Amino acid sequence: MGRVYLEHYLNLYRNSMGDQSNALRGLLADSIESGPQNWPPALLEKFNHLRGYDATPWLPTFAGFVIESSEASDRFLWDWRRTITQLVSSEYFQTLADVAHERGLKLYSEALEDNRPQLGEDISMRGRADVPMGAMWVLPQTVRVVRPT
Repeated sequence: MGRVYLEHYLNLYRNSMGDQSNALRGLLADSIESGPQNWPPALLEKFNHLRGYDATPWLPTFAGFVIESSEASDRFLWDWRRTITQLVSSEYFQTLADVAHERGLKLYSEALEDNRPQLGEDISMRGRADVPMGAMWVLPQTVRVVRPT
């Protein structure tokens, strides 16, 4: 999340609330309920910086192609997932925490929800929050949830 975006909306809130803007005590990062994402142009550069090698030759592994060997392809995919985890944690959740703390607010943060491993490791993300939280869904008995085996 961009710092400029977040600060803009917090300033709108403060300006609209006037003297009562001090009633705000915290920010909530609600659960992430998204599917696969695009990446920003700098992601390959950030991958190279964090992992020490160029991801470009390995990109066909996303389509199921094996590069060099299955073990080497699996190592790249593991590095890719670790990079996504690290960046979502440091660039999204840490930005939320930094801006909240600069304004004297606490950051509350919910879980990733179910079946969202493409976004990273929940614990490293929630570790940025002052109040890490979980979420729970109660579905009607008529709803059948199919879990991967």
